[in-house]
Amino acid sequence: MREANLHAQQAAAASAKMSPEVAAAETRLSQAKERLWLRIGGMRSTFGDADGALEAFQAVLQHNPVNATALTQAATVLAKQEQYGLAENLLQRSLAVQPACGEAWAVLAHCYVMTDQLQPAYLAYQNALSYLPNPKDPTLWYGIGTLRVVLGSIHCLSCFVL
Repeated sequence: MREANLHAQQAAAASAKMSPEVAAAETRLSQAKERLWLRIGGMRSTFGDADGALEAFQAVLQHNPVNATALTQAATVLAKQEQYGLAENLLQRSLAVQPACGEAWAVLAHCYVMTDQLQPAYLAYQNALSYLPNPKDPTLWYGIGTLRVVLGSIHCLSCFVL
C-alpha cells in the first residue's frame, strides 16, 4: 500500500503542474497502457511465454502498482515456475486490494500446500470456495485433494463439502 500512496502522490504532484485537460489525457493514456499490457501478459501466458508474461504484468504494475489482476496473474505464472515465495508475496498484495478474489485465494492455497504451510492452505482453500464463481473447478478440487493427502485425513474432505 505504501507504493500505491507514493504513486498517487507523484501523480497528484504531476497533475498539479498541468492543466486539467492534459492531466485527464495523461490518466486515460496510462489506463489504456495498463489495459494493453494486461492483455499482452494474458496472451503471453496463454502461449506459454512465462518470461514475456511476467514482463508484461510488470509493465502493468508500473502504471498501477495495485492492479489486483496483474498481481494475481503474475503470481500464477510464478507459482507454475515453482517460485512460491515470490508468488505468495504478490498474492498477498493482490488480496490486500481485492480480498474477494477467488482466483488469488486458490493460487495462494496451492503455494501454501507446496511450501508445507497446511493451516494457511486450508483457510485459503475455504476462501477460494467462497469467492470463486465456479467452486466446482477441477483444479481447485485437485488442490484440496492434495491437501487431504498431505494431511493424511479422510475427514478433511468433509470440511470442504459445498
